[in-house]
Amino acid sequence: MVKRITTAVFVLGIISNILALSEIEKAQVVENVYKKMCAAKASNTLMPKLVFNSQRAMQIAYMTKDKDGAPTIGFESKAFDVCAEMGDRRDDAIAFLLGHELSHHFLNHLWGDDFKTAYSLGALEKDIRDIDRAGVKKLETQADVEGGILCYLAGYGTSGIGEKLLSKLYAAYEINVESSVKYPSLAERIEIARSQDSIVQTYIRIYETGNYSMLIGEYDFAISCFNSILYKGFNSASIYNNLGVAYFLSAVKLDELNPLKYYYPIELDVLMAAKNGASKGMARGPMDLYEQALDNFKKATNFDAKNFSAHLNIVCTYSAMGNLEDADYFLKKLEKKDGIQANMNTYNNVQLLKAILMDQSGDKTGALALLKKLEGLKLPLASVNKAMIENNDELADVPDAVSISGWASSKNSTTSSEKIHGISNYSIQELNRIFPTVQTIVIAKNMELLVGEGTDHRVCVYATPSNQIIAFHTILKNYKEKSSRGLALGSDLKDLEKEYGAPDNMLSSNAGTYYMYSKQNIIFQINAEGKISNWVLVKEVG
Repeated sequence: MVKRITTAVFVLGIISNILALSEIEKAQVVENVYKKMCAAKASNTLMPKLVFNSQRAMQIAYMTKDKDGAPTIGFESKAFDVCAEMGDRRDDAIAFLLGHELSHHFLNHLWGDDFKTAYSLGALEKDIRDIDRAGVKKLETQADVEGGILCYLAGYGTSGIGEKLLSKLYAAYEINVESSVKYPSLAERIEIARSQDSIVQTYIRIYETGNYSMLIGEYDFAISCFNSILYKGFNSASIYNNLGVAYFLSAVKLDELNPLKYYYPIELDVLMAAKNGASKGMARGPMDLYEQALDNFKKATNFDAKNFSAHLNIVCTYSAMGNLEDADYFLKKLEKKDGIQANMNTYNNVQLLKAILMDQSGDKTGALALLKKLEGLKLPLASVNKAMIENNDELADVPDAVSISGWASSKNSTTSSEKIHGISNYSIQELNRIFPTVQTIVIAKNMELLVGEGTDHRVCVYATPSNQIIAFHTILKNYKEKSSRGLALGSDLKDLEKEYGAPDNMLSSNAGTYYMYSKQNIIFQINAEGKISNWVLVKEVG
């Protein structure tokens, strides 16, 4: 009886939650999710307008054109109610459907003469007469993969959500396409979702490993990770921008014999404190890497003209190459862009770059005056660059970008007590013992990523070019335990800074901001609300 009462209360709670929202409120929820999805895609291509449909037709979520021919994505009120049945995964479910339709748009999936697609539509047969059943399944699979990665970049977790949501949708809409000649049945649609989920999770593991590798100075491996995703057919402003940062920092690392006096505010790596190599005496290798960085930053801006970080990084790179004319030209363009001042961190970094260019052009007095002003705003790199210019171009005593050699090794250090589920041994034999299966993901030739995953944690292991074996041990969203200093998922950023102090390094991306603590072998991920949304341990495998 207790179980029945509990179940009834739960169901009534869902119903009450649905009824508590007006059509206007439902539309606002969907619009908020849609805005995050569009921001994550960050494309200069015209985004479809969103229409919330309260007519309760048979279209769930769909892509079409309005009477003026403009691309449109529709989302039904009834579909919202079904998504609400997913409880705390409501917004994940909404993102799952919207991401699918957005991906149809960007993949140019044009079905039928009237350009109409639907996530699941009983009467879809007439709209897809131009392609066969296998073709439809292929397009649906492509849209699921692209949509799943888009959800991840927007901060929504769709892993494992497809089967349950699809079953609820087909039941609620009483859809029966078992006899359809072309459109996939529910069983086939679920199988597509399962297949998509596996592919998306592979991409996510590669992407996260690339970000983590960049944080610890393994730029070559990070480059391979980002390129691997691009080669597989998925691209976005954030991937191109992160790839550009990795190339930039590779150039800095390669040209260590010719360090100059500036520490650039390269974003998405604000506190990396990267020393530039400039035009004087620069080897061809670093210059090629800077060119690669420029190419990727420009691709990022082609996807999203308002990706201010990529624009900022273009100026950083031209300055580092000693091309002051282009650096000044792009800096002036960036200063005039609409919305740049609203992003205070990036705008302050623009002013920091302005000071660097002033000094490079011979205006040392003006540069120092601007840096003093920025120093008062507590801009991290203002004090560093001011000290370097004041000390007659001598390098300030500031640590370089952290490499794996700067991390406390798990096999010969006792400085870190951080563990996940008490695990301290990351050998292949131990991984096979801990996890039911260990997946091998091919990044590139002679580069593999070994992945073991449990219900609330995941381990990724790879070999660096110098033959060090590195393990990234990541918690998942349902992890209940705390860090060694008492922090848990959802803990506030202020608590993190109180317990762990200032980070050694930071990296921002669409997935969040990463705070790195090398002595504790730990990287925390902070979401847009200033809460801990994840953490990962970095260990050297003995």
